[in-house]
Amino acid sequence: MKKHYTIPLFVLHKGCPHKCVYCDQRAITSQEGISPEDVKPIVEKHLATINRDGAVIEAGFFGGTFTALDKTVQTKFLEPLQEFMANNSISGIRLSTRPDCISEDVLTFLKGYGVKTIELGVQSMSDTVLAAVKRGYTAEDVRRSSESIVRRGFTLVHQMMVGLPESTFDDEYCTVKEAALLGAGEIRIYPTIVVKNTELAKSWEEGKYHPLPEGEAVKRCVKLMLFLNEKNIRVIRCGLHPSENLISHEGYLAGPFHPAFRQKVDSGIFALVMEKILASSGEVTSLAINPEDECAFYGYGGSNVAALDKIFSNKKRVIVKDTSVARGVINIKW
Repeated sequence: MKKHYTIPLFVLHKGCPHKCVYCDQRAITSQEGISPEDVKPIVEKHLATINRDGAVIEAGFFGGTFTALDKTVQTKFLEPLQEFMANNSISGIRLSTRPDCISEDVLTFLKGYGVKTIELGVQSMSDTVLAAVKRGYTAEDVRRSSESIVRRGFTLVHQMMVGLPESTFDDEYCTVKEAALLGAGEIRIYPTIVVKNTELAKSWEEGKYHPLPEGEAVKRCVKLMLFLNEKNIRVIRCGLHPSENLISHEGYLAGPFHPAFRQKVDSGIFALVMEKILASSGEVTSLAINPEDECAFYGYGGSNVAALDKIFSNKKRVIVKDTSVARGVINIKW
């Protein structure tokens, strides 16, 4: 199986036409936005650390609204990557943008520069939620742009959030269902946290906004990921990147941030599978898992060990690590 690498190029807030109530990219990422002159040395630095044998490598522009930039500025960012594509050092480019900043002209322009994947900052498919967080577009804008992206042959990625103001789990479940209907091949799930110097921070301080407890955020993400796995939509991130600012609380005030958030969610998925095994009749003699799932299988902090003991009726556990087993699956021998 080929390894995928994305070389990140952060263009923080560049092109953003709105200031959403929860947003401060610098506080979240601990980075400053780059200039076009930074692109080539950043890519070269990353390539020097990657084993390219059998690897799929791309460059990605994140953090801003790339397609809202002036086209001459977009060109300056994209041009340094052309030589890396020409010599096959990278296979393509991905970028993040807003649903209301996509048009046929924009897509034609991006095709010409080797962009293959477009990530839309959807956040929610509820117009009530979108209005509450001041996103400045509607769910219909998401549908229109998603359909155009897929029709033009790009890989579509949706970025969504759980725990936004006015958002319920039903809203979040509808958001992933629409992602599947619209042809998203990948998705990112971010829990909403309260960051300093944002409008959301003021609402939190005044007691008007209550972030999700970590356990509830994990529980919601477990359900969302089970649906997405069933639809073969790859979840490329679940949880926020553990930047220095978040870990040190430099920019973080409240909300479900944890450096191992994804592991907790994966552990919760395996916990549900084990519950189903326990509810089944028959004696389990062995369980087989993919080796890369071992940590999640035993659970964050060993949270699934007690269930395993019950499955094996307190006899010696027989766990087989088998690379032929699909990720997220347990093969059972009765």
